[in-house]
Amino acid sequence: MSALVVDGLKKRYGGLTVTDDVSITVEEGEIHAVIGPNGAGKTTLVKQICGDVAPDEGSVSLYGRDVTHYSVHRRAQMGLGRTFQITCLLEGFTVLENVATALQAKRGSSFRFFRPVATERALNDAAFALIARVGLAERAGERVANLSHGEHRKLELAVALATEPKVLLLDEPLAGTGPEEVEPLIVLLGEARKSVPILLIDHDMHAVFSLAHRVTVLVNGRVIATGSPAEIRTNPAVLEAYLGEEGELAHTEAAGA
Repeated sequence: MSALVVDGLKKRYGGLTVTDDVSITVEEGEIHAVIGPNGAGKTTLVKQICGDVAPDEGSVSLYGRDVTHYSVHRRAQMGLGRTFQITCLLEGFTVLENVATALQAKRGSSFRFFRPVATERALNDAAFALIARVGLAERAGERVANLSHGEHRKLELAVALATEPKVLLLDEPLAGTGPEEVEPLIVLLGEARKSVPILLIDHDMHAVFSLAHRVTVLVNGRVIATGSPAEIRTNPAVLEAYLGEEGELAHTEAAGA
């Protein structure tokens, strides 16, 4: 059974069709990437999958259960985890407190706003394990506002994993990261998919072709191709409609990515 099935999603705003019969599956142990130029419909697709926007047609299913009409909160409860294009963290809290709070919300352990997370020993142990997993153990006591952008991205992944997702939707997890921060994040995401299947939306072609088992290309709201990274690199329709013969895709292939 597929972890996530997006079947025939359509969304119109007046006379503009933003997503047009989009179908994607994510299988266990897989990273499935969605790429496309600006205006391709990726943001609207993400919002439909997560429940922020209701589709006009089509469905979204998690492990065989139709969640098309479920709220964002209910989908999260059922196991749809998400990171955001713009990081959404508690800037005044520490790294440990951010992850522990996410665990507390998921597990409901002594969830009282006036009882500090620091009093929860088991919670903090679990939170520290997640922080160590993403390579932030030495930053556990640091306030989020003092982290680098790459560290923000790592922490956001730890917070998402704290929700114990069954499927993880990563929306531009590499956005804004410097060259020195990209490779550690690629390694981290590759490790993460061993425990949770991932739908990845990103503009970084090196990361996409390094990580993805399958790639779906979205142009003008429609899927024009789905296949392995090797198939997508050489697909004539993709080269013509998305990146061009001399575009970024060709450069990625030439670089051996």
